[in-house]
Amino acid sequence: MFGYTTLNYFHKRQSRDLNRRGIVSVCLCLSLLITLLPASGLQVMADTPVSIYTAQDLAAMKNNPSGSYSLEADIDMTGVDWIPFSFSGRLEGNGHAIVNLTISRLGEDTAETVDGNNKVYDTRFSGLFSTLKGAEVADLQLLGLNVSIVTDEHCFIGGIAGFMEDSVIAGCSVTDARLDLTTGGVMVGIGGLVGFGYGTIIGCEADVLPVFHDSDPETLCEEFIGGALACGNAWIYDCSISLRSYAACTGYVHNGGLVGMFYCYREDMLRGEIRGCSVRGFMRFYENNEDRRAYCAPYIGEELSWVDVMECEEDFTNDETWNYEDRMEPEKCASPDMETALVTALCTGWSYVLHTCSVCDYSYKDTFTPASHQDTTWEILIPSTTDTEGFRQQVCLSCDFVLGEEVIPPHVHEPGEWTTTKEPAYQVEGLKQVLCTGCGEALEEETIPALTTPPTLVMSPETVRVNYKDTASLSVICTDCPSDPETLHWTSDNEAVAKVDSQGTVLALSKGTCTITCTNDMGLTDSCQVTVGYSFGQWLIVILLFGWIWY
Repeated sequence: MFGYTTLNYFHKRQSRDLNRRGIVSVCLCLSLLITLLPASGLQVMADTPVSIYTAQDLAAMKNNPSGSYSLEADIDMTGVDWIPFSFSGRLEGNGHAIVNLTISRLGEDTAETVDGNNKVYDTRFSGLFSTLKGAEVADLQLLGLNVSIVTDEHCFIGGIAGFMEDSVIAGCSVTDARLDLTTGGVMVGIGGLVGFGYGTIIGCEADVLPVFHDSDPETLCEEFIGGALACGNAWIYDCSISLRSYAACTGYVHNGGLVGMFYCYREDMLRGEIRGCSVRGFMRFYENNEDRRAYCAPYIGEELSWVDVMECEEDFTNDETWNYEDRMEPEKCASPDMETALVTALCTGWSYVLHTCSVCDYSYKDTFTPASHQDTTWEILIPSTTDTEGFRQQVCLSCDFVLGEEVIPPHVHEPGEWTTTKEPAYQVEGLKQVLCTGCGEALEEETIPALTTPPTLVMSPETVRVNYKDTASLSVICTDCPSDPETLHWTSDNEAVAKVDSQGTVLALSKGTCTITCTNDMGLTDSCQVTVGYSFGQWLIVILLFGWIWY
């Protein structure tokens, strides 16, 4: 089924594809999809989707698994006991993430899987969904996923689903995910996105750590691991896979960076195609089996059905060992000594807790939380008035991201007290106003009469006599000034006789006279004549030392 979600995905990606591959590649890709459509044509789901905001909303999808749903927020699944269920509807993730999801259970439903000899197994599954049947999942993120299954049943697990049938997964990601499966002597598989099945996987990303533990070294098992799909037949386009895989297997290994085993396991099944994908990482494993196959390759481990692999790139290591005592787990220490640190993301991305072994440097992330904008402010773009609405935005000062927008309703003026906004001056009127305490608009105003007499600056005293080495204080008064002058400038015309400081204090330095002048900010001036003489005692000393000549 190729419905609205799939076509919408191609519409979003078309401009990028035109630049990267050219018009011809896009046309070929779309043409291929059209040939795969059922005879009835496109099935466009017109139902209004149910909005999903919480973990409870997500779990309630089980009650109507064929419905249409839209994820409207990131959902933290910490502490949720998730039971996978079969889904056959449409889920639009809208770029939101399901984070910190831990799964330790298999879904209740079963489906048939087959091995390379077309032997049928009644199999159980685990992942966000147990099975996808005629379903579409688009633009969904799974971050910090941890699937850990211990079972003695035939089992496939995957990030999105353990099984898919005629389904589409478009624009999804499964990152910082660990997928552990412990079993033995059965048919098992781990897929970064899907375990077993067929369908279409478009524009998806997987950063996954699959780990397979064989619990029954006496019985041969069939093991499949793939960065996108463990086993099956699919159309896989524009997917990016980062894979670190570990597997200890007594039996048969089918490992591939994209697909563990590619197989058109039904006669009526159209052969899939792989195009425009990238694979990075390694697969470390052993196959303890005298009849060894040990399939492992960058794209497809084993091809039972021939498939086109086009325009793909890889940086992949086949890390097979023949030492069956090697530890096939990412934890290189049997008892890791883990240290934890909080890694904080600002503005965008996710913060998380980083766990690192101080002995072997093995590390993993968990407890993902969304980054936050730390420094925000509201900016008024359009002020409101009493007649019109205004508009403001909440903006992050670090990255300029707009966090919110609000209409400012028309406001009612709240009058304040009368305030003098302009002081009167000589022959110039002043102004006093009542301002709105909310917006500062002038609600009332009155003029203040101009001053009728010119302002003057009067120094006191007009003359002063001061003894040698003594001080005297001068002061000024501005009459009819609109306000007290902020700054007074004091000068002496003969600083050899006397100096004056900024406070009007005169220091007598030698016998004689000088004029002290004060000027204010309005340019008004006044002066005082200062005479410096000797005190009686100073005169006696002068006469005794120098005689009457100094007189």
